[in-house]
Amino acid sequence: MFILRRNLMHIGVGLMLFFTYLLLGRAISFWFMLALFLVGSWFQMQLRRGKKFPMLEETLKFFETEDEAENWRGFGAQTLVLGIALTVFFFPSYAAMPAILVVAFADAISAICGTYFPSIQILDKRTLFGSLSFFITAFVILQFFVSIPLALCVALAAALIELIPLPDDNLWIPLGTGLLLTILVPVL
Repeated sequence: MFILRRNLMHIGVGLMLFFTYLLLGRAISFWFMLALFLVGSWFQMQLRRGKKFPMLEETLKFFETEDEAENWRGFGAQTLVLGIALTVFFFPSYAAMPAILVVAFADAISAICGTYFPSIQILDKRTLFGSLSFFITAFVILQFFVSIPLALCVALAAALIELIPLPDDNLWIPLGTGLLLTILVPVL
Protein backbone atom coordinates (compact mmCIF):
# COMPACT_ATOMS: atom_id res chain seq x y z
CA MET A 1 0.00 0.00 0.00
CA PHE A 2 2.92 2.34 0.74
CA ILE A 3 4.31 2.10 -2.81
CA LEU A 4 0.88 2.84 -4.28
CA ARG A 5 0.34 5.82 -1.96
CA ARG A 6 3.83 7.24 -2.60
CA ASN A 7 3.54 6.93 -6.38
CA LEU A 8 0.04 8.37 -6.55
CA MET A 9 1.52 11.40 -4.80
CA HIS A 10 4.36 11.35 -7.37
CA ILE A 11 1.79 11.49 -10.18
CA GLY A 12 -0.16 14.22 -8.38
CA VAL A 13 2.88 16.45 -7.90
CA GLY A 14 3.95 15.87 -11.51
CA LEU A 15 0.48 16.79 -12.79
CA MET A 16 0.33 19.87 -10.58
CA LEU A 17 3.64 21.08 -12.00
CA PHE A 18 2.58 20.18 -15.56
CA PHE A 19 -0.61 22.25 -15.26
CA THR A 20 1.30 25.07 -13.59
CA TYR A 21 3.52 25.15 -16.67
CA LEU A 22 0.59 24.82 -19.07
CA LEU A 23 -1.46 27.58 -17.43
CA LEU A 24 1.20 30.05 -16.28
CA GLY A 25 3.85 29.64 -18.96
CA ARG A 26 7.53 28.96 -18.80
CA ALA A 27 8.89 31.90 -16.79
CA ILE A 28 6.32 32.05 -13.99
CA SER A 29 6.12 28.27 -13.59
CA PHE A 30 9.93 27.98 -13.44
CA TRP A 31 10.16 30.55 -10.66
CA PHE A 32 7.25 28.92 -8.84
CA MET A 33 8.97 25.51 -9.04
CA LEU A 34 12.30 26.95 -7.97
CA ALA A 35 10.63 28.64 -4.99
CA LEU A 36 8.90 25.36 -4.11
CA PHE A 37 12.26 23.57 -4.24
CA LEU A 38 13.96 26.22 -2.08
CA VAL A 39 11.18 26.21 0.52
CA GLY A 40 11.38 22.40 0.64
CA SER A 41 15.17 22.60 1.07
CA TRP A 42 14.78 25.13 3.88
CA PHE A 43 12.34 22.86 5.72
CA GLN A 44 14.69 19.92 5.17
CA MET A 45 17.61 21.84 6.71
CA GLN A 46 15.45 22.88 9.66
CA LEU A 47 14.41 19.27 10.26
CA ARG A 48 18.07 18.18 10.19
CA ARG A 49 18.83 20.82 12.81
CA GLY A 50 16.19 19.31 15.08
CA LYS A 51 13.37 21.80 14.51
CA LYS A 52 9.92 20.31 14.80
CA PHE A 53 7.15 20.69 12.24
CA PRO A 54 4.62 18.09 13.42
CA MET A 55 2.22 18.34 10.48
CA LEU A 56 5.03 18.24 7.90
CA GLU A 57 6.73 15.34 9.68
CA GLU A 58 3.51 13.32 9.74
CA THR A 59 2.99 13.99 6.03
CA LEU A 60 6.56 12.96 5.22
CA LYS A 61 6.20 9.74 7.24
CA PHE A 62 3.18 8.88 5.14
CA PHE A 63 5.11 9.15 1.84
CA GLU A 64 8.86 8.78 2.39
CA THR A 65 11.07 5.70 2.39
CA GLU A 66 13.12 4.62 5.42
CA ASP A 67 16.28 5.85 3.70
CA GLU A 68 14.77 9.30 3.17
CA ALA A 69 13.57 9.42 6.78
CA GLU A 70 17.11 8.78 8.01
CA ASN A 71 19.09 10.86 5.50
CA TRP A 72 17.24 13.55 3.56
CA ARG A 73 13.61 14.16 4.41
CA GLY A 74 11.50 14.57 1.26
CA PHE A 75 14.41 13.82 -1.10
CA GLY A 76 12.23 12.23 -3.80
CA ALA A 77 9.76 15.11 -3.82
CA GLN A 78 12.52 17.73 -3.89
CA THR A 79 14.37 16.10 -6.77
CA LEU A 80 11.10 15.66 -8.69
CA VAL A 81 10.39 19.40 -8.38
CA LEU A 82 14.00 20.30 -9.23
CA GLY A 83 14.11 17.93 -12.23
CA ILE A 84 10.90 19.37 -13.64
CA ALA A 85 11.99 22.96 -12.93
CA LEU A 86 15.29 22.44 -14.76
CA THR A 87 13.46 20.78 -17.64
CA VAL A 88 11.15 23.79 -17.94
CA PHE A 89 14.13 26.14 -17.78
CA PHE A 90 16.38 24.39 -20.33
CA PHE A 91 14.00 22.97 -22.91
CA PRO A 92 11.26 24.34 -25.20
CA SER A 93 7.64 23.46 -24.44
CA TYR A 94 7.47 20.78 -27.16
CA ALA A 95 10.13 18.87 -25.19
CA ALA A 96 9.39 19.93 -21.61
CA MET A 97 5.68 19.07 -21.56
CA PRO A 98 6.03 15.41 -22.56
CA ALA A 99 9.16 15.05 -20.39
CA ILE A 100 7.18 16.20 -17.33
CA LEU A 101 4.40 13.71 -18.05
CA VAL A 102 6.91 10.89 -18.60
CA VAL A 103 8.57 11.42 -15.22
CA ALA A 104 5.20 11.85 -13.50
CA PHE A 105 3.49 8.77 -14.92
CA ALA A 106 6.07 6.33 -16.30
CA ASP A 107 8.35 6.51 -13.25
CA ALA A 108 5.43 6.02 -10.84
CA ILE A 109 3.79 3.23 -12.84
CA SER A 110 7.10 1.38 -13.19
CA ALA A 111 7.61 1.51 -9.42
CA ILE A 112 4.08 0.24 -8.78
CA CYS A 113 4.29 -2.55 -11.39
CA GLY A 114 7.83 -3.52 -10.40
CA THR A 115 6.76 -3.85 -6.76
CA TYR A 116 3.37 -5.50 -7.08
CA PHE A 117 4.29 -7.73 -10.03
CA PRO A 118 7.94 -8.59 -9.38
CA SER A 119 9.67 -10.46 -12.16
CA ILE A 120 13.23 -10.91 -13.28
CA GLN A 121 15.49 -8.49 -11.44
CA ILE A 122 17.69 -6.55 -13.88
CA LEU A 123 19.78 -3.99 -11.98
CA ASP A 124 19.76 -2.89 -8.36
CA LYS A 125 16.04 -2.81 -7.46
CA ARG A 126 14.86 -2.65 -11.07
CA THR A 127 12.72 -5.44 -12.50
CA LEU A 128 11.97 -6.43 -16.06
CA PHE A 129 8.24 -5.82 -15.57
CA GLY A 130 8.86 -2.41 -14.01
CA SER A 131 11.14 -1.38 -16.88
CA LEU A 132 8.69 -2.65 -19.49
CA SER A 133 5.84 -0.77 -17.83
CA PHE A 134 7.99 2.38 -17.85
CA PHE A 135 8.69 1.95 -21.56
CA ILE A 136 5.03 1.32 -22.45
CA THR A 137 3.78 4.24 -20.35
CA ALA A 138 6.41 6.60 -21.77
CA PHE A 139 5.55 5.49 -25.31
CA VAL A 140 1.81 6.05 -24.78
CA ILE A 141 2.49 9.57 -23.47
CA LEU A 142 5.05 10.49 -26.11
CA GLN A 143 2.98 9.35 -29.09
CA PHE A 144 0.55 12.19 -28.32
CA PHE A 145 3.37 14.69 -28.87
CA VAL A 146 5.65 13.19 -31.55
CA SER A 147 5.61 10.59 -34.33
CA ILE A 148 5.33 6.93 -33.37
CA PRO A 149 8.91 6.01 -34.41
CA LEU A 150 10.31 8.94 -32.44
CA ALA A 151 8.08 8.08 -29.46
CA LEU A 152 9.47 4.53 -29.52
CA CYS A 153 13.09 5.75 -29.59
CA VAL A 154 12.68 8.35 -26.86
CA ALA A 155 10.62 5.96 -24.67
CA LEU A 156 13.35 3.35 -24.97
CA ALA A 157 16.06 5.89 -24.11
CA ALA A 158 14.03 7.18 -21.14
CA ALA A 159 13.51 3.58 -19.93
CA LEU A 160 17.27 3.04 -20.12
CA ILE A 161 17.85 6.25 -18.12
CA GLU A 162 15.39 4.97 -15.50
CA LEU A 163 17.17 1.61 -15.44
CA ILE A 164 20.61 3.08 -14.71
CA PRO A 165 21.19 3.24 -10.93
CA LEU A 166 21.68 7.02 -10.73
CA PRO A 167 21.30 8.88 -7.41
CA ASP A 168 17.75 9.92 -8.31
CA ASP A 169 15.89 9.30 -11.53
CA ASN A 170 13.39 12.08 -10.72
CA LEU A 171 16.12 14.47 -11.80
CA TRP A 172 17.53 12.57 -14.78
CA ILE A 173 14.39 11.23 -16.47
CA PRO A 174 12.85 14.63 -17.33
CA LEU A 175 16.23 16.14 -18.24
CA GLY A 176 17.21 13.19 -20.45
CA THR A 177 13.79 12.99 -22.09
CA GLY A 178 13.69 16.76 -22.63
CA LEU A 179 17.19 16.78 -24.11
CA LEU A 180 16.41 13.95 -26.54
CA LEU A 181 13.19 15.60 -27.67
CA THR A 182 14.91 18.98 -28.08
CA ILE A 183 17.57 17.42 -30.30
CA LEU A 184 15.41 14.98 -32.27
CA VAL A 185 12.08 16.76 -32.88
CA PRO A 186 13.50 19.52 -35.15
CA VAL A 187 15.54 16.95 -37.10
CA LEU A 188 12.75 14.45 -37.62
